[in-house]
Amino acid sequence: MMQIKVKYFAQIKSKAGRSSDDLDLADNVTLHECLKQLGDKSNAQINELLFDSKGDYLDTLVLVVNGEQVRYADNPEMRHGDELMIMSPIAGG
Repeated sequence: MMQIKVKYFAQIKSKAGRSSDDLDLADNVTLHECLKQLGDKSNAQINELLFDSKGDYLDTLVLVVNGEQVRYADNPEMRHGDELMIMSPIAGG
């Protein structure tokens, strides 16, 4: 078993009603599996920000693992002690 820290920012923090969660995962879990378990564990509002009605990732959030932005499609392996930050895209103008 391993544990990662999930931190929420902006819109997802409001939906979660908290700023972070500790997520217990099996060893050798990828980002895809991590987000799926987070969606299953979380309230429906967080799950709706992550996945569509078919269970496909929406790819609308910014994902940062240990300070480096990652793409969902790259599906990096998560490790014990990792920190996953989930935030809404920053728009400016």
